[in-house]
Amino acid sequence: MKEPTVLSVEEIADLLPHLATIKSWCDAVAAHAEALAQSGVPIEGYKLVSSRTNKKWADDEQAIRAMASLTNEPVMSRKPISPSKAIAMLGEKCEEVNSLIVKPEGRPTLVPVSDRRPAVPVADAFTVID
Repeated sequence: MKEPTVLSVEEIADLLPHLATIKSWCDAVAAHAEALAQSGVPIEGYKLVSSRTNKKWADDEQAIRAMASLTNEPVMSRKPISPSKAIAMLGEKCEEVNSLIVKPEGRPTLVPVSDRRPAVPVADAFTVID
């Protein structure tokens, strides 16, 4: 298998239509391997481990009370609901809310020519770093 950086443009164009199928197959192989391992089938060179998780409070209210009694620092943060939730709640025609919503520019991504989105000019696709 060649390194992607040494593939010709023609080889890349030939491979691109198949990437989703290849990725899907690879994901299916990984899922099947995990299912086998979970059912007790050993897979040489691999093992099952607990996935990483983030710490969380067992009881939010109790944690707030405990921390508030121990410090004068703020122990809660306030964050507005998402624009999508606000639109669902207030309606799409709420100009007061719509005027506060921005949609950041997406990063350039390579898609088939049949994709309905307009092409990004190449000069706009990259930022020059000095």
